[in-house]
Amino acid sequence: MIHAQSAQNLKEEFSKKLEVLENKLDELEPDKEAMLTEEMLRTKQRILMEQKNSLMEMYQNAAISFDAYEELKTQIDAKLLELKNMGV
Repeated sequence: MIHAQSAQNLKEEFSKKLEVLENKLDELEPDKEAMLTEEMLRTKQRILMEQKNSLMEMYQNAAISFDAYEELKTQIDAKLLELKNMGV
């Protein structure tokens, strides 16, 4: 049987160790805001790439003129470049 004082000492020791481990875990937890921002930027990039692919198909199917294709492609490329400069 463990004496009351020994049990109290063990409890305090484990509490301290638990607190240290919890603090280390908090430090390891990723920045959720940064992760959400990065995912949002990647999603925007995928959407722009899909728009660019659709635009190419529309031009190939003669649904839009070359001038319209070039203008819209330039706009999409500018947005993609902006995302790339943001680190995507």
